[in-house]
Amino acid sequence: TGVQTCALPISQDIETLKIDTDLVTVPVIATDRNGVYITDLRQEEFSISEDGVAHEVAFFGKVSAPFHVVLMLDTSSSTKDNLRQIQQAANVFVDQLQPADRVKVISFDDNVKDHNQFTNDRNTLKNAIYSTKPGQGTKVYDAVALALDSVRRIRGRKAIVIFTDGMDWHSDSATFDGTIRWLDEEGVTVYPIRYDTRAT
Repeated sequence: TGVQTCALPISQDIETLKIDTDLVTVPVIATDRNGVYITDLRQEEFSISEDGVAHEVAFFGKVSAPFHVVLMLDTSSSTKDNLRQIQQAANVFVDQLQPADRVKVISFDDNVKDHNQFTNDRNTLKNAIYSTKPGQGTKVYDAVALALDSVRRIRGRKAIVIFTDGMDWHSDSATFDGTIRWLDEEGVTVYPIRYDTRAT
């Protein structure tokens, strides 16, 4: 007996369906009314909505992996009177991190200064924070570009914390739109801490 095979004609008009979707990561820190951290929350205890529209929680998990944090300090002339307060707040922030978390300090005014490599040595970080001096302009987007370049090859949790009055005047190459696009592509969480330095 023979075996018969049938070759089906291959269509030349195959359509490819492409779907773009964004998975948005929402980091959450939960505390009770007394400020005590809550560590045993479950996925069903969360709901997320945007403009009144509910969104599905695709993944929920507790993360304990070490953080890589770029700590950015605005040392422009507009923050001159607040620089000591910014330094103290940055130092308190570092003290509250976990022992394995690693931090890099960048300051920015009319220059962008990289003060140290990522480290968890608290004395090194304290010295870096308090070594910052006031300058003139505010190259915040250029500074964020340097911060992003610093964490680009790092896997795991990474974040940028910016202590600033939010006023960019002198960035040479980086822009707002480019910075936002880069942040989205790299999956870096940014925590801006704004100081109001404008006269009232």
